[in-house]
Amino acid sequence: METKKNICIVGVTRFSLLLPGVAQWKLSAQAETLESYRDRLYDPTRLDARMKIFSQLSLPQLAKGSHGTNYRHIVQHSSSLPARYQSQLRTLSQQFEFLEIVCSDEKSVHDHSVATAFRDMVDEDARHDTRLAWFRLDDDDIVSDHYFDRIVPYVESEPPGRVVSLGLGYSMIYSNGQLWDMRLDYRPKNSIGQLYVCAFDDTSGRLVEPPRGDHSIIDQFAPTVLDSRQPSFITVVHPMQDGRAHLESDQALAAVEKEQGNKPMADLTDLEFEFSQIRNSTVVADFPLETVMTDGNLTVDPIRETVSAHGDLAVEVHVTAAQPQTDGRVILGMRFASGTRPQATGRWVEVDRDTLAVGFVVSSPTMRFRAHLLGVPDTSELVEISVWVSRSFVGSVTLDELRIGESQKQ
Repeated sequence: METKKNICIVGVTRFSLLLPGVAQWKLSAQAETLESYRDRLYDPTRLDARMKIFSQLSLPQLAKGSHGTNYRHIVQHSSSLPARYQSQLRTLSQQFEFLEIVCSDEKSVHDHSVATAFRDMVDEDARHDTRLAWFRLDDDDIVSDHYFDRIVPYVESEPPGRVVSLGLGYSMIYSNGQLWDMRLDYRPKNSIGQLYVCAFDDTSGRLVEPPRGDHSIIDQFAPTVLDSRQPSFITVVHPMQDGRAHLESDQALAAVEKEQGNKPMADLTDLEFEFSQIRNSTVVADFPLETVMTDGNLTVDPIRETVSAHGDLAVEVHVTAAQPQTDGRVILGMRFASGTRPQATGRWVEVDRDTLAVGFVVSSPTMRFRAHLLGVPDTSELVEISVWVSRSFVGSVTLDELRIGESQKQ
């Protein structure tokens, strides 16, 4: 990107900011006491995952995309954030020169941090001729290599008070320290990189910006530009996010997998152009798939195929049905060598002491379904895969292809 000295952009990430009683955050609103809220907010498992995503994925993407831009990224946190995470954030600010850490327990300090940054970045006599904008980014979300290329034209052309939403991206599940199951994700007016065009008022000197309301209905508060022509973000979904704070861990993982299953599947090669830092990282779990079954008429009697695999697994099935189903399911079974079957997690259920199964409703005449089995010990040995339909299935269904892959060790 060609350097544009008259454009100034600020990004803001709230890193597990302690916000007692804030209604829009379930983790806060549902907590019985301040202590229980703090304990859940600062759970090491939760913070470790977010720190890894932010430091190893999100920041490298921002560094590449913002090159040549007058850019600052503010990370806000409370003084109660455990010391080792505060230390890690300070280390990151030395590694990434655009990063500024703001530690405060005063809401007003965080509310005014954007205006403070603009005043620091742009001389007072140059503010009238400088185009300003800021955007939101959660600590577990990621923007494209080309995010800044896409927003700069809007910063140049849109008047203060406008909002820009890049509504197309990908979603990936984070588990066991890796990202997997990439899906196309259309989320108009999502919070990831939602951009607010600003300016300083010539008379009062205050920052003029769109209202800071609910991002999902921002167009009710400010004129909003929606641009969903290219995938511009990755939203990372995982069991410990705020929306699933009320669920037990296995229920939360099942909810994540169900949510993902409703989105179109995408291929990791799609990351090359938009998310080069992600594609080249060791955090993305790759499951090269090989075909093990084709061309079979499915019934309630399973079709079986002998296989050999170890560790984390992915399975993908393609079917053609005579008609869409409301309840009828295609079911996949995985049988392990005696005594080596892993625990059922997420949407997987126990069939017997050696077998796990997962089912999906065939909601369209042609359908692809993908499922992962994670946390599988290397000692677990998959010996057979089978596929059948539930007794509630109406009409015929044909198995076009069934593929299976083992996780590639990074």
